[in-house]
Amino acid sequence: MRSSCHSRSDDRPIHYADRAGAQVVSRKSADERKASGLYLTPVAIADFMAAQARSGKSDMRILDPAAGSGTLLCAVVERMAYTGNRFRSAELTAYEIDPDLHETLVAVMDNLKRWALRHRIRVTVTVEK
Repeated sequence: MRSSCHSRSDDRPIHYADRAGAQVVSRKSADERKASGLYLTPVAIADFMAAQARSGKSDMRILDPAAGSGTLLCAVVERMAYTGNRFRSAELTAYEIDPDLHETLVAVMDNLKRWALRHRIRVTVTVEK
């Protein structure tokens, strides 16, 4: 099911991820969400968690085993872009088993890569089911 949510040019990637994920979740019943344990990380929590990440390296590898719509990955890359350090590349691996969220996650990661390039950061992404 393709997301009809679009990124805006002034958007933070995490805001696009949050809207796209909310759109997918809104199409699922409470019973479906409960049965699959579907819970998306809120923007404020993802930003807080990203603020805890410390790296003096220019390259980073990040694994998210339950990526949802990618809010946490977006938050970490955004945080690294704004820290003023020498951060230049990120290799992201994201797992998501929900087929609708998986498709949304791919779109969100594509958006994140474009945003990162504008900030001179090379992001490579592998999205797995």
